[in-house]
Amino acid sequence: MGLSHPYRLIRSRVIDQFQPLMANTEFANGGTGPSASASGEFIYHLTSVRKLVKNTRWSFFPSGFPRPKSAAWRVFEYLVADYKKTSNWLLLRNYANGKYGGFRNFTWWTSLELDPTDIVCKAHKLGVPNQWIPNYAIILRCPVTHIKIDNLHHVPTVIDGFHSEIFRPMDFRVSPLTSGRTIDLETKGQLKDGVEEFTLSPVPVSQIEFKPVLINTPDRDHRVVRNARLWQLLSTFYDSL
Repeated sequence: MGLSHPYRLIRSRVIDQFQPLMANTEFANGGTGPSASASGEFIYHLTSVRKLVKNTRWSFFPSGFPRPKSAAWRVFEYLVADYKKTSNWLLLRNYANGKYGGFRNFTWWTSLELDPTDIVCKAHKLGVPNQWIPNYAIILRCPVTHIKIDNLHHVPTVIDGFHSEIFRPMDFRVSPLTSGRTIDLETKGQLKDGVEEFTLSPVPVSQIEFKPVLINTPDRDHRVVRNARLWQLLSTFYDSL
């Protein structure tokens, strides 16, 4: 890409190190790798209520509801109340319009079934350390039949994962290559190849179901943190590829 950066990118009101990356078309419009093939009935995605509201045309604002971005936790409270009525997946189309996509026009998904009861351990299997796990979390799922029809899922490329310290690059000389792989952080002191992962082009909200999950302090007792020890393990893992 002709660009370098320290991998701990700063994005604030004063400094925005993403700006030169976003000026590069290949980076700004990622998620365009080879077509993938997912196993199972659904694929899953872990995000925060704030990102879900931001990355859809969110329409669920009850009468008198405050709209500031800082009120995302209030949205979460309403979603939890709705979820408790049935304890079943909620339909995203009842709360938002349009499509769900990320700031680079894609999002990260997996065939690993995500469930509220062990979501922290599952997040570690996805290569997500504790600092990246949101408190007000949302688990999304989308039927594989839909993404296959519209060819929405792709094998992640190094450009897709360029700004992340934790990304397992794939050898595109291997054929057939049907998915990416996560880096499994779950086993203490050891990193290994994880589960299937995909990049998805923007998905119609009509095809998405979700569950709200409060991930509080007791759920985080099993800790995998971004620190010098993890960097050492990652360096060893990358050198072995």
